[in-house]
Amino acid sequence: MRNTTFHRSLILAGCAFTALLGALPRLSAAEELDIPTLEAVVLADDRAHALAGLVPDSDAQRFLTGLGLQAAGDLPAVDRLI
Repeated sequence: MRNTTFHRSLILAGCAFTALLGALPRLSAAEELDIPTLEAVVLADDRAHALAGLVPDSDAQRFLTGLGLQAAGDLPAVDRLI
């Protein structure tokens, strides 16, 4: 039973990652969000500092900020961002 729970968690994590990658092509072509930049923001100890390194008010900056707000459960802030 424990193994099944682990596998479900792994599948859900894979689905979330696939959804994230599926959203990447929607960013403007002029402003590519490459994997190293994505990793730098997602894995940063200080995400606010990492986000500050992106072009202000860009698609990539808004996308990653919204993603962080969603992860934190601050959905009203996501609505304001959109």
